[in-house]
Amino acid sequence: MGTVFLRGRYYSRVFVPADLQGLIGRVEIRKSLRTVVYRDAKLLSYQWEGRLSHLFTTLRTKGLSMTLEQIKKLVQAYISEELEGQEAWRMSLKNGLDDDQNDTMSMVLTDRLAESAEQLQRNNYRMVSRKVDDLLQRHKRTVPKTSEAYHRLCRELLKAEQYILKRELDRQDGHYWNEFDQGPTREPLSQPETVRLISEALGDYFKHYEHRDKQTNHEKQGTFTRFVNSVGGDRPLQDVVKADCIRFRDQYSRLPKRVANDLRGKPMVDVIATLEGTAYQSVTKTTVNLALDDVRHFFQWAIKQDYYIGKNPVDGIAYEGTKQAHYDMFTDADLKALFQAPQFIKHRTGKYPGRYWILLLLALTGARREEIAQLLAEDIKQTEEGVYYINITDDPENGKRVKNAHSRRKVPVHSRLLELGFLEYVSRKTGALFSKAKPTAKAAGATAGKGKGRPTVGDATLKWFNRLKREVGVTGRKPLHSFRHTAITRLVSAGVPQDMRDILVGHASQNVQGQAYTHREDISLALLKEHLEKLILPV
Repeated sequence: MGTVFLRGRYYSRVFVPADLQGLIGRVEIRKSLRTVVYRDAKLLSYQWEGRLSHLFTTLRTKGLSMTLEQIKKLVQAYISEELEGQEAWRMSLKNGLDDDQNDTMSMVLTDRLAESAEQLQRNNYRMVSRKVDDLLQRHKRTVPKTSEAYHRLCRELLKAEQYILKRELDRQDGHYWNEFDQGPTREPLSQPETVRLISEALGDYFKHYEHRDKQTNHEKQGTFTRFVNSVGGDRPLQDVVKADCIRFRDQYSRLPKRVANDLRGKPMVDVIATLEGTAYQSVTKTTVNLALDDVRHFFQWAIKQDYYIGKNPVDGIAYEGTKQAHYDMFTDADLKALFQAPQFIKHRTGKYPGRYWILLLLALTGARREEIAQLLAEDIKQTEEGVYYINITDDPENGKRVKNAHSRRKVPVHSRLLELGFLEYVSRKTGALFSKAKPTAKAAGATAGKGKGRPTVGDATLKWFNRLKREVGVTGRKPLHSFRHTAITRLVSAGVPQDMRDILVGHASQNVQGQAYTHREDISLALLKEHLEKLILPV
């Protein structure tokens, strides 16, 4: 315990006892005392520390580290395991039990049933506590023996013992018909075959998606680190409920838009506590929803892997009414200003010709930025019929990736590109079609050590394009991706059928016919070129 001076005011700093850190989910608790006077700070600190000491004592004696819902899930798993184990033993007997053995077994079960009833009447949990400890260990749970949760679990397990014993007495007499009742007490609650901690499931999740961009996975790992801290630390994945996800959402929404360097990597509650009483701009609800999307996708994957049983706990908790990011289209005036500007034209024969050709390719194909930026010279091909096309595909060895299976496609080269000399440019290149400028020492230092992925050709082009827009007076929300929006909209206006548009721009088919019956690889490139030529732009 102590008082520290940070950011122009005093804070109380209290370390959480080791045996309660898993329950509270934090190593220390820091609170702003909202004063710059040391004497006042010491007095307020003593009061705050006294309240925390009382809290720690309460948690040790009465703290519920398991909800009633979690307890019932654990007990139901125990019932299923016990009944299945007994049935497996019974099936292993070649001729079953003889009459004497049946009578003996019935007496044993009846005696145990009477004992459990007496233990329930007297709140005597001494005998069942061994089974409770074993159950908690198998399911990787830690519950203080002095807590209310532990006593409740003991009692629920005794009730479960009665249910199991009565069921076994029926089975002993060969009576199974009532096991098909639909009552709530007889409906088994599914549990994962193997209990996994959140960290274990996340390890498998990132291994499954290791093909994703390193920067993307790095950002998602940051989100999940915050999530794990928010739910109280590493715990069985199956124990995460909707209330945990709502708490994560509410804490995330209070984070600052920009986190200071000295606060990076700290749990959200610590960041929020440090900033308490100060004015700062919090993240937008759209940003919170994006973080929830990451967590939702993880649980959806976990459900498919049978790591998590039940409904996705993130469903239905996202903020509603948030505006999704959208981009404006380029007007003809915008396109003329961009493509007729000397600052653009000079790059055709200048030091960075990639800037010239990337913009034209984006405009005249409707492709995504990185699909164009990562092209190799060998990706520009010609069919036997003489149609030139761009082969957009993935190639991990050369660092090429596509968004999804529909993104792999062959896009005809627009006639305007041929007129401007695109094939001559390609003929002078080997390997990567576009190379980026080497980063300056200042730029390299700015990103060094921050765990960010390598800047791409598309990144460099985007920075230059933003400068070009400002110089020629193009306004609005119009990044490079707006070329894709513009191309798709112009194709719609030109009457190009939707299935042809989907193939050209790499979209999934929107109807059953396209999904089930259209073999994209067999569509004639000559036909696709005919449709693409309807894209007429002032370039």
